[in-house]
Amino acid sequence: MRRISIVAAVLTPGFCAIALAQGWQAFPAYPGSRELCHQRVHGSTGEIDWTAYTSSDPPQVVTAFYEGRLGKPETDSDGSRFRGAKEGATERVLSVHAIGGSYPRCGRDPGPDDRTMLIVSRAIKR
Repeated sequence: MRRISIVAAVLTPGFCAIALAQGWQAFPAYPGSRELCHQRVHGSTGEIDWTAYTSSDPPQVVTAFYEGRLGKPETDSDGSRFRGAKEGATERVLSVHAIGGSYPRCGRDPGPDDRTMLIVSRAIKR
């Protein structure tokens, strides 16, 4: 019985780290960000699983953080996008948006001090 307790105590932090990494879809978590909501959408051609995070830092600071780690993003009027490594039919994207801009909504509003919305998504095509 004692051996099982020790193994569980040793493995628990690892499982927590795995769960955190899965929420960010293998992208580095932005320091100080907060999870706002999570949604999964199923369609005839696949599914999209996405999580919204907020930060009180301006979008330019958040984008610079990821650019230093992931390279130059794709940009348009809605924000910046970083693409993760494609794995078969799975595509991962991290997008950075100004709170007042256009991004997927989930029915929960960001806080009054939030300036940036980060959307981490995984799309699986069928």
